[in-house]
Amino acid sequence: MRKFVRHPSSIPIELSVARAAIPRARCRNISNGGFACTVDEPLPVGSSVCLRIPVIWPEYRGNGVVAWCQQVTPAYEIGIQFVAQDLFKTKMVEQLCQIEQYRIQLQLNEGRTLSSQAAAEEWIALYAKDFSDSFLGSDESAGN
Repeated sequence: MRKFVRHPSSIPIELSVARAAIPRARCRNISNGGFACTVDEPLPVGSSVCLRIPVIWPEYRGNGVVAWCQQVTPAYEIGIQFVAQDLFKTKMVEQLCQIEQYRIQLQLNEGRTLSSQAAAEEWIALYAKDFSDSFLGSDESAGN
């Protein structure tokens, strides 16, 4: 059984290891415990990484450790565990990622272009309660 509920995301992220940027990193999903992303080159398990999500406002910056790395031809998928996790901060980042994904999907599927604020207002009205419930559920199962 999963320790944390995954929240899918496909937003661009910026990763760096030892201050060297990792090009074309893309978040695949994010959860209360960490996130998975795709990268072009493998990263050693245990490597410390810095994460920046520039497409959300305010921009998120955090730290993590590579927990696993798997080849998914032609790229690699890596799992990064959050370091010194702050539950509220993580929840806010997940929610911002969901809102940005919602905004992008509206543009692609319906041709509607919304500002981040307008997308946030719509998303909150439609999905905030379910999101909050799923986030609490992942936190409650953390000991399992």
